[in-house]
Amino acid sequence: MSGFGSGPSGGSWNGAGSTASPGAKGPTCDKSAQNYCSDYESCHCPDDDNCWWTTCLDSVAQVIHILDEIEFSLCIDKARIWISGCSNGGIFLYELAKDTRIAHRLAGIIPIVGLPHNGFNKAPLNTMHFLGIWGTKDTTVPPIDNDGGDSDISAEKNGWYYTTADAVLRLWRRTCSAKLDIPSKEELSSGKMTCSKYCSDTSSGQVMGCFFEAGHYCSKSYIWDQIFSFIQAWLTTFINTFDSLICSTYRFVQNLVSPVVYPLL
Repeated sequence: MSGFGSGPSGGSWNGAGSTASPGAKGPTCDKSAQNYCSDYESCHCPDDDNCWWTTCLDSVAQVIHILDEIEFSLCIDKARIWISGCSNGGIFLYELAKDTRIAHRLAGIIPIVGLPHNGFNKAPLNTMHFLGIWGTKDTTVPPIDNDGGDSDISAEKNGWYYTTADAVLRLWRRTCSAKLDIPSKEELSSGKMTCSKYCSDTSSGQVMGCFFEAGHYCSKSYIWDQIFSFIQAWLTTFINTFDSLICSTYRFVQNLVSPVVYPLL
């Protein structure tokens, strides 16, 4: 699924500092960074400080609309709603985790090669699972400190500043009861990925960070192997039979009245 709003590379997602610079730690980019604000009709560029680079439309509202459509059209377990995203989509997930309109509906988020901009590293609004996956050689959204100053900042090759993966993991660990857990490290997917687990109490939400020795990639098979393994290991075993029955009955009656299925475009 792509974000909305026309731009230089099509749709995009607005969040985690992409159109909110300057933030708590100042501008999210260097003065030399390319200014994309004027590429988006939705942005009021006189407010821009040269660091806005996505649509300024409400991307959270877009996701809520789609989720509402899915819940209306299909019988799903509302306690098992996970969202993953790559690159800009991964950056945007941090916005969903702290937004009062949707955070409570999510079981967990899984950002792939995505990190919040510097100054926009915010704790989730409520307990949820977190799996972050990053490439150690990524120069587009660098997960490791390369700024030479603040160890929580990484600098992108074209001038944008991000929060390091280590800083994100430290913050998310504070949201679970097992704050002082010593991370357990293990090699996964034939040594292609190294992960650290935190917060073993499932009621608190598990936190895991994984690194692979490559750049800004989303579609490597070992990435998705780890994602599905993570979700399956922590799925709630309880199934709400009553809600499932109500949902199924409603859909049966609905189809009798209106058997036409409208695809989500």
